[in-house]
Amino acid sequence: MKQKLTFGVIILLLLGVNLFAQAPDTLWTRTYGGVENDVGYSVQQTSDGGYIIAGGTNSFGAGNGDVYLIKTDANGDTLWTKTYGGTDSDCGYSVQQTSDGGYIIAGGISAIDSVDFYYIIKTDDNGDSLWTKTYIGKTIGTHYSIQQTSDGGYIMASGTWSLSQNDWDVHLLRLDTNGDTVWTKRYGGTEYDIGYSVQQTSDGGYIIAGWTSSFGAGESDAYFIKTDANGDIIWTKTYGSPHDDDAYSVRQTSDGGYIIIGITHPTGSEMGDTYLLKTDANGDSVWAKIYEHGGYDYAYSVQQTSDNGYIFVCNINYEDINLTKTDENGDTLWTRIYGGAEYDFAYSVQQTSDGGYIIAGGTNSFGAGNGDVYLIRVLPEGVIPQAWINPSSLNITLNQEGLRIEPLIIGNSGTAILNWSINENQQVDWLSEDTTSGSVYPGDSTSVSITFDATGLSLGNYYDTLVVSTNDTVSPTINIPIHLRVISSDMIFIFPNPFMPKQGHAVLTFANLPDEGTIRIYTIAGNLVWNHQFVQPEILYSWDLRNDDDKDITSGIYIYLVEDKSGDVLIKGKFAVVR
Repeated sequence: MKQKLTFGVIILLLLGVNLFAQAPDTLWTRTYGGVENDVGYSVQQTSDGGYIIAGGTNSFGAGNGDVYLIKTDANGDTLWTKTYGGTDSDCGYSVQQTSDGGYIIAGGISAIDSVDFYYIIKTDDNGDSLWTKTYIGKTIGTHYSIQQTSDGGYIMASGTWSLSQNDWDVHLLRLDTNGDTVWTKRYGGTEYDIGYSVQQTSDGGYIIAGWTSSFGAGESDAYFIKTDANGDIIWTKTYGSPHDDDAYSVRQTSDGGYIIIGITHPTGSEMGDTYLLKTDANGDSVWAKIYEHGGYDYAYSVQQTSDNGYIFVCNINYEDINLTKTDENGDTLWTRIYGGAEYDFAYSVQQTSDGGYIIAGGTNSFGAGNGDVYLIRVLPEGVIPQAWINPSSLNITLNQEGLRIEPLIIGNSGTAILNWSINENQQVDWLSEDTTSGSVYPGDSTSVSITFDATGLSLGNYYDTLVVSTNDTVSPTINIPIHLRVISSDMIFIFPNPFMPKQGHAVLTFANLPDEGTIRIYTIAGNLVWNHQFVQPEILYSWDLRNDDDKDITSGIYIYLVEDKSGDVLIKGKFAVVR
């Protein structure tokens, strides 16, 4: 049965402005490729938490273009790359990890004696080819779809030319575990009919999405075919406006129905819009949504998410990548735009095991070549950064002309990337930082070198504040007080005074002690608290304010004496402890 269903009139205007919930942050982006044009068409998270990407390369390999397979770790760093192909033009459009840990890749070969081929490659877990198969037949487009079936074989969908009927048909190819043909099916009418996406369904049959010019009311309509396990048709449906409408991806949903993404031209304009269509198990429309982005959309990938919503990616004029998250009714929750000053585009999106997302495509804005494979890792929704900084203040004493470098640690105990920047409250010559901005991954930290330079400064105290700005919504600004004391090289003194642990003070420091001598600490009543002999001390000599019984001394006023090795008092003074 063929049924025509038109799209609803719900149109969402998404003109690059996020009017919805806060979109998650980008965890990282990666580019892969050489000096020529390279692109990624398909990505999947692998069982080890990394990623496998299939696409095409003109930078590497033997031919005018080769199949390009990239395996990365969980951080997107390359573990290995492989190219496959001959002297003509080859490209990989779909990849899936197989049950044995290897990979199955579907693609095409063009211009072999003017005949096109389907091209399927089975590899081991290192990307080494186990077998390759070619299936003759003129093909169309850049969207082949392959999936391993429940019995270990494979199902592939595409469009192929019918020499007898002089038109294009949807082509479904069923293979065994060795890539040998079990059966093939063609679907369509007397005009052009193309299959772009296939998935095995829970009943063992198959669902195919593409477009048709043979059926429906429009110039072309989205075309859906449900088959049994043998590829025999159970039902077909067309959806669309009176103009051009195409479907590029279909997935079975948790309720047994289907989610489809494609492009529609509801007004007949050359500007196409992204649409999502939700159907029940019989292919009857539950709802349809159109998303306008103010340009020509190209939408190739959709997936149901763990919260029963949907994630899809589309390209706006092939200039920017639009990632959109919807609820279970297709209403937009958030959008995020990716890309640079040149052309950037995406073909594949998948939710990752932690609830985030991985996107694959191509970029002309970033990377090394004319175009590179582009991989974007997006954090899950609801994660936040949480900044911490150590120490909370910097109190430094230098002799005149002295120089000292102290680390300032910026950490992130949250679940999202922490972006930070440092500015001085006053721009002073005696203080500098080796870097003033950066990012910290969740659970990680970074060190900033703070340089104190007393060159040319007079004796005395100098103050400033480092202002650390972050995307931590709880503590977006953290102030780090700075105190530089410039002293004479022969002056004995102690600091900080008063000593205040609640302000981060950890030790009491004696500066410029002689080569040998004794430090004595008394209460204001004259009771000895600490008696310590020193030999060859550092210029800055520290005490943790624990008495001779290894207990913290209490708040109060104390007297300190510094004697040389002969017992002569070199300095006597007071300091306060405030706990």
